[in-house]
Amino acid sequence: MKSHFLAAAIVMISVSAQAEPEAALIPIDRTVVRFFSRDGDGIDHPNYITEHIVAFEARLVELEQESFGRPFDASTFHLPVPQRAAIRSSIDTHIAETLVVALPMQSPPSSAVISQRVAWMRKSLAESVGSEAALQQAAAAEGIGPDDIDALVYRETLAAIYIDHHSTPIFDIPIDQLRAAFASYSDRFKKTDFTAVRDTFSRWLARQRLRAAEMAFFQQARSRVHVSIITDR
Repeated sequence: MKSHFLAAAIVMISVSAQAEPEAALIPIDRTVVRFFSRDGDGIDHPNYITEHIVAFEARLVELEQESFGRPFDASTFHLPVPQRAAIRSSIDTHIAETLVVALPMQSPPSSAVISQRVAWMRKSLAESVGSEAALQQAAAAEGIGPDDIDALVYRETLAAIYIDHHSTPIFDIPIDQLRAAFASYSDRFKKTDFTAVRDTFSRWLARQRLRAAEMAFFQQARSRVHVSIITDR
C-alpha cells in the first residue's frame, strides 16, 4: 500500500465533517478504499470499504489502545479522534481479515460453533474498547448501525476461526501461556488477581494474537494485493 494513498485517505476522513453549502446534496457515505487479491478471480471481484466504516474501525483502534486494563468511567469517557496510525491499522486489518476469510479451510466448524464464537468475539470487542456503551458511542458517531457491527464481528470471527485452526490458538489459549502473558502486563494489573480476570484477559490476549497473525499474513500477501484509495469527491 503506497504511503501517499494512505495519506489521501486520512485527509479525506478528517475533512468529512466540513460544512457543505446549504443547497448541496450531502452524501450518506462513500467508498474510499478498493482492494483485491491477484490470486484466483479476485481481480474480477474487488472489495470496498466506505468512509464511515474506516472512521469507525479507526475509532475502535484508538479506544483499544486507551482502554486496555482500565475500568470504564462514563463520566470521563470521550471518543478519540482517529489519528494516522489508527487509520492505517484499521485499513490493514480490514483488508487482512477479508483475505483470510476468503481462504479455504479444512474441516470448517458447524453453524452452532460459529454462533458461539461470534458471541465470544462480540463480547471481546466490547471489552476491548472499554464497554458496550463505548462501542455504541463510537458507532453512533459514524452513523454505524447494528448490522454494520454484526458484519465486523462476523468477519473478525471467521478470520479468528481460520487462524485458530491453522496457525495460532485464539479461543482456547493454554493456561501457562495466559499466566506468562498476564505477568508481562503487570503494570496494567498491579492489584488484580489473575483468577479474577482470567476470562477477560484471555479474550484480550486472543485479540492481540489475532491482530499479530493477521498482520503477518498481510505482510506476506502484500505483493499480491492491489489497494486503491478513491479520492474523487
